[in-house]
Amino acid sequence: MEKAIASYERTLISGNSSFDQYYFGRDKSQLSPSAARGLRLFRRKGNCANCHEISWDNALFMDNQFYNIGVESQALAPIIETFVKALKQGSSDESIALTDAQKSALGRFQVTGVISDVGKFKTPTLRNIALTAPYMHDGSVKTLAEVVEYYDQGGHANPFLDAAIFPLHLTDQEKKDLVAFMQALTGAQVNGGSIIIAIGSLVFASLVAADPADVTNVHVERYASGRYSFAVTVNHPDEGWNHYADGFEVLGAKGERLTRRILRHPHVDEQPFTRIRGGVRLPETVQAVTVRARCSVDGFVGKKVGVVLPTH
Repeated sequence: MEKAIASYERTLISGNSSFDQYYFGRDKSQLSPSAARGLRLFRRKGNCANCHEISWDNALFMDNQFYNIGVESQALAPIIETFVKALKQGSSDESIALTDAQKSALGRFQVTGVISDVGKFKTPTLRNIALTAPYMHDGSVKTLAEVVEYYDQGGHANPFLDAAIFPLHLTDQEKKDLVAFMQALTGAQVNGGSIIIAIGSLVFASLVAADPADVTNVHVERYASGRYSFAVTVNHPDEGWNHYADGFEVLGAKGERLTRRILRHPHVDEQPFTRIRGGVRLPETVQAVTVRARCSVDGFVGKKVGVVLPTH
């Protein structure tokens, strides 16, 4: 059974969508004006690319990370305070009476046992998203328009809601544009809908890598609360509306990602320098980090800068 499922999944290769031809093939006719506006919203105001990543040489529309976006949180609301208190006092989650719905809503916590993982689920790819309704991990949202509405409202509030989930204040047209963009992520299809295409069709001869976003300076301040304020200066040429530095990530001693900030409206100084500012919280044991900027087109590929964290 496992081999049969694996063999089937290997045929589900999605690519050469209208988005791919527009973004990688540089064929601007492939997206409608509405879908093109949706792409910009996806990467900026909508904050979608914070998790559904698009880089200069690939677009998986996922980041292999886990987030609490509020789905199913209502099931835990009546017992969440008691549940967390019991865990902190040493009780195991198996000893706490939960309904099946509540156990499902625990998400990644059921694997890791880490309290901060309560309600977290893995980011799915958005490729072929128009073909895969219903949506969310529990199938509770029926249409793409409803998905956009859910995020526009800022999800369902809960103690573990990810900081990247907040009200977006989208207009009706912006909501329609985001849906139009997601509909453009459907890959080449044959056999009445089976997504089976040649790997070679994903390669575009006209793909040209842009210059990476290189960090040139990092200034860090420590607040009394223990949070750090980062001001990251990036040397990057201005190459149009879709080519800008929009965030940074902080890496630990082994290259592991400690945290990152993706900004909705990055502050742009006189080009070619871009300064990105953001506050982050880091483990108390961390004394030095490496910082790398993210370019909206390149992703996290530029030069990194090491910095020793201030102690006060």
